[in-house]
Amino acid sequence: MTLQINKLDLEYKTSSFSFEINGDRNEIKYFQYSKEKFSNSEFFWKRFITPLTDRFPDYSGIDIRNNVDPRVKHLVSIHYSIFINLAYAHLCLDVKGRQDSYFENFYTHLCSVCDLTEEFLFQIYTIIYEIENNQAYQLKKMTLIDYIKYCIKIYRNDYNKLYNIHLQNGKNQRVKIIPSADILYEYFKPSKLDSYNKAYKDYKRISNPIREYRNVIVHNILVGSCQDEAGNDYVPNKYKISEYKWWHKIREKIDINDLKDFVLKEYKMKNDLLELETILQKLWSKPIEDFDTLLYRDQNPYFLKLFDIEFTNTIKNDISAINSTTATSADSASFQI
Repeated sequence: MTLQINKLDLEYKTSSFSFEINGDRNEIKYFQYSKEKFSNSEFFWKRFITPLTDRFPDYSGIDIRNNVDPRVKHLVSIHYSIFINLAYAHLCLDVKGRQDSYFENFYTHLCSVCDLTEEFLFQIYTIIYEIENNQAYQLKKMTLIDYIKYCIKIYRNDYNKLYNIHLQNGKNQRVKIIPSADILYEYFKPSKLDSYNKAYKDYKRISNPIREYRNVIVHNILVGSCQDEAGNDYVPNKYKISEYKWWHKIREKIDINDLKDFVLKEYKMKNDLLELETILQKLWSKPIEDFDTLLYRDQNPYFLKLFDIEFTNTIKNDISAINSTTATSADSASFQI
């Protein structure tokens, strides 16, 4: 059944929600991990995801309503998966009870966050452009001439690298017809708020080395490490990992006591997670602004249909249905850039 509610009621009620009080068992369990550096995750959830659920109108449950558009449901699952993978990355930093493979697990989760982030932003981008009755330039079908030009560009810029990889490990490399990075650069194209464009460039600067590190972990021999006299573990830093895929390269550096390309394992993990969460906080500001405009400011009919919401003119001041299960925070009504 479509949610019928006054816009002001919806905004007021969602402002008091929190992972800690109104989340599912995992959001309640892990809310503290996103609270400090990635609070926009919770803000997006309470402002745009909770209205899709049975928390409204009478808090009969937390499941998504049946008539919510499947693309929006998929968006919710991506957002949730990002939250969980970040929580699991934090757990890898917990010294108590950690697995021996905590380092490898950590970068697998971090890379999953990057993959899911780009899928999340891509899905938002396609929804927005569909609403505007337009199609993103990068999503338009290529002409034969455009495709040939693109293949020539790949041959000139990437073929030698791809061929050498094939010679080393016998694996063919995939060539993307439309690179997702180009699509998202279009979404974050410079505008009056160039901070969004900068945020995405910073994200690519951070995420690409994380992916490269994860790929070495997953597709190569174990990442080599070394110890100092105090027993602290050092690993190749993220910009040098491709040079130390073979253990003898690390051994050569140890023999000459040259560790400038290495970093403390614990420091690297904490710093990479901090950098990623900090930039995700900034990155989330754009989809928050876009969805806020479509849902609350413009009350876009197509967007409301996707969300299975119908705004009414009647304001219901009785919020007792949620008062017993919510706690209002002073900063809950604003997101941060």
